[in-house]
Amino acid sequence: MGKHRKWVQLAIFGIVLVIGIFTVIANLSSKAPEYPRVGSKAPDFSLLGLDGNVHQLSDLSKDKVVVLNFWGTFCDPCKREMPALQRQMEKWQSKGVTVLGVNQDISRVTAQQFAREYGVTFL
Repeated sequence: MGKHRKWVQLAIFGIVLVIGIFTVIANLSSKAPEYPRVGSKAPDFSLLGLDGNVHQLSDLSKDKVVVLNFWGTFCDPCKREMPALQRQMEKWQSKGVTVLGVNQDISRVTAQQFAREYGVTFL
């Protein structure tokens, strides 16, 4: 019975060793994720706008500068910066600058009300 137990332990050890080797090989051969770098093209994405249309970054950024602004109605700094962003958008829009506001709220109605209250017309 002792001999049988040693073979079982040896088999389990062998299986664990093989799994470990495959795990190490898989981790070493997999590519590291590529993160955006300064000056590189932004990853493309699309979002539903408050206007009800789907807007895709690649459509907005052709030969333009796109300013991404992540905001929420719960955010006090966002409330303070909205009028300034709106003025800058109006100033630079004719030069090909687009401001894209990405809302972090859950409620679309709340976001629309906020945009009306602060006079925000950018996407």
